[in-house]
Amino acid sequence: MGIVAERVVLLDTGPIVALLHKGDARHSECVTEAKRLKKRQLLTTWPVLTEAAWLLRARPQAVCQLLASVAGGMFQLSLLDASVASWIADFFRRYDDREPQLSP
Repeated sequence: MGIVAERVVLLDTGPIVALLHKGDARHSECVTEAKRLKKRQLLTTWPVLTEAAWLLRARPQAVCQLLASVAGGMFQLSLLDASVASWIADFFRRYDDREPQLSP
């Protein structure tokens, strides 16, 4: 089973945190966009979820909601294996001037 790019939205930490934290400056914007994208597959990774949980750590209910969203299928998890290492290295070379990093 492959992924059709036009139907997939890759989510990073910021939008996920904004969706779950009503006090976030982008909360309403992200909620509106999530409703608009309802028929698309929302794809993220465990490292993103880990970072989101860390940022939401002062809000245990939001962390539980994050995990429930994964368990309920709101977010599809992309599993990364060793084959992505060369792609990541190319990305780092390409965007070297922006100082990319693997961790927050």
